[in-house]
Amino acid sequence: MPLLEAIAFDRPVLASAVAGIPEIITSDEMGVLINPQDASDIARAVIQLIDDPPRFRSLGTHARQRIEEAFSASTMSRQYATLYSELQYA
Repeated sequence: MPLLEAIAFDRPVLASAVAGIPEIITSDEMGVLINPQDASDIARAVIQLIDDPPRFRSLGTHARQRIEEAFSASTMSRQYATLYSELQYA
């Protein structure tokens, strides 16, 4: 998933607020969610990130920390084990 790969490199995400993306990306904490149909919204978000390097770094760092917590191998394996156990007794 390119979204998670970008975050793994400490980069904030500029992503469309569609499908499951807002479930992963918290706008203004991990990146910026934009309306893909609004060119001015996209341009504004890009310019804001370029013009504010501390915010760029902060968003990237926070995003990586969040993804490491939520999607690490140990977290994912624990969640799968729980799911399989629940399905086994359902």
